[in-house]
Amino acid sequence: MTTVKRIAISAQEHKKTELIEWSYFKRLALQQHQLIATGTTADILEGTVDVPVQKLQSGAMGGYKQLATMVAEGKIDALIFFSDVIHDAVNNSDIRNLLELAISKNIIVSCNRTTADHIMDSGLINEIYVPAGPSYEPATKQFANQQDPGNEVRMAV
Repeated sequence: MTTVKRIAISAQEHKKTELIEWSYFKRLALQQHQLIATGTTADILEGTVDVPVQKLQSGAMGGYKQLATMVAEGKIDALIFFSDVIHDAVNNSDIRNLLELAISKNIIVSCNRTTADHIMDSGLINEIYVPAGPSYEPATKQFANQQDPGNEVRMAV
């Protein structure tokens, strides 16, 4: 990862007020990075952070699918997700797939404001970062050839 991170930010409708407060509070840190968002989330960030935001289009290929594609292509370094993740992930396969892909690609993932604060306040956010240790292989590969649905990998967030 480079010193300028590509940070995707997503906020469910019921978390827009929290996004406004958080992004204004963290605007100086966020201004140092490339921000990516969809729809009103991008508009909110442009207003509170006062920088251009890469705005993804809504439509047939919704924002979560677009973000998942960007994660798969290595175009996202961090995902900050303002949501009631337990409720939303269970009821929205696009969100669940995005989070599972982000985890499997070993990118930074935040699912609440506290974690987002820690990410943006970390000294590593503004440095080149290479994960140390053995290469990361998602546990889901272990189960790829098993046919028993009882061995399904589940994600707890």
